[in-house]
Amino acid sequence: MDDLHRPKLNNDPSFDADPNYDVLVDKLHARTVERKVIWELGDEPDEYVATLRGKATFTLRRIKENYKYVLTMRNETGEVVFRISHDNLEASSSEALLRLYKLAERIAKQIDDEVNKAIDLLDDLGDDE
Repeated sequence: MDDLHRPKLNNDPSFDADPNYDVLVDKLHARTVERKVIWELGDEPDEYVATLRGKATFTLRRIKENYKYVLTMRNETGEVVFRISHDNLEASSSEALLRLYKLAERIAKQIDDEVNKAIDLLDDLGDDE
């Protein structure tokens, strides 16, 4: 069967290239910055989870032994769709995944609020004199 008559799978003309993880990571980061994607603490240390309308769940974690950052996507039934690591991505996407991890950590651990509380406490210490 020649290429013109070969059926296309998943509406993709070629499986020679990986799915566009770069765009996905960038969009996850952008929507997180906009507070449209909210990350929560996961079940494991250094793991953060975000669910998109019950249709997709993303888990982002850091593996301490080798400092890999891993993004996993599950579908609405909980099956793993893919799992990628920052070292499997192009350099720009690898950096984006690291930025996304740090942002997810800030949101899930409410780091900004905690820092502001500490600043207020330090300010109050100055008033005791």
